Amino acid sequence: MISPSEPTSNVHSETANRSYERISSKYDRTIGFFTGGQNLASRLAQLDELEAGDRVLYIGVGSGEDAIEAAKKGIHVTCLDLSAGMIEKARERFERAQLPGEFVCADIMQYASEQPFDAVVANFFLNIFTQPVMEQVLTRAVRLVRPGGKLLIADFAPPCGRITLRALHQGFYRASNVIYWAMGFCPLHPIYVYSDYFPRLGLDLQTTHRFRLFLKGPWVFQTTTAIKTDGARYTPSSAHSPEPKEIAAAVRDAYDFAAAIAAS
Repeated sequence: MISPSEPTSNVHSETANRSYERISSKYDRTIGFFTGGQNLASRLAQLDELEAGDRVLYIGVGSGEDAIEAAKKGIHVTCLDLSAGMIEKARERFERAQLPGEFVCADIMQYASEQPFDAVVANFFLNIFTQPVMEQVLTRAVRLVRPGGKLLIADFAPPCGRITLRALHQGFYRASNVIYWAMGFCPLHPIYVYSDYFPRLGLDLQTTHRFRLFLKGPWVFQTTTAIKTDGARYTPSSAHSPEPKEIAAAVRDAYDFAAAIAAS
């Protein structure tokens, strides 16, 4: 059994849940409009990496827009989210489609599983944390993957291409980051390059696919697939490593935004 990393934490406050529900009610349509559907496209592209019968954990699943597509493929889906409201929305989505799924209202830092998963999916979730906390949450996600299994991440891509495209890319990301920071949902930080962490997490980069904003703009989003090697062990970076309580608190404080990103 994979034990939780943290003891049981306090339940999210009603105020935080109400704030999240207010945002999530319009988030799907808003993100789809402002990204030309490429946010969703980057997440659905992950289906090519999954096989029928796989056990897959979606962390910060939100309303389950991407998870249900995996279930349609015959994948055994577990939806994990701290928000009871979003877990209920995901459950209702699955019920309407008459598809099976497991729904868990829990913090990833406290979630315990009887056995590791064939794949863990983290979509637009890790970017809500400061770098030290992000690294700890990423480590926790990797520990939930079986040796030889996959970690799938859809998120903002590092800039590439011509100078003009790079400038547009940075402008789009910084505007997004500042807006959500002003709303209290994430810290200000540069785009995380998750593959930089893979070697010390015992992960081998397999594929990276990029997606252009409105199909002709900068390659703003990407989906990354990594394979967990046998006997993988984590070696911490030289950056400050937060205390366990700090990690759990950061997860709780940011989880509302994470669910919204996952639902986009």
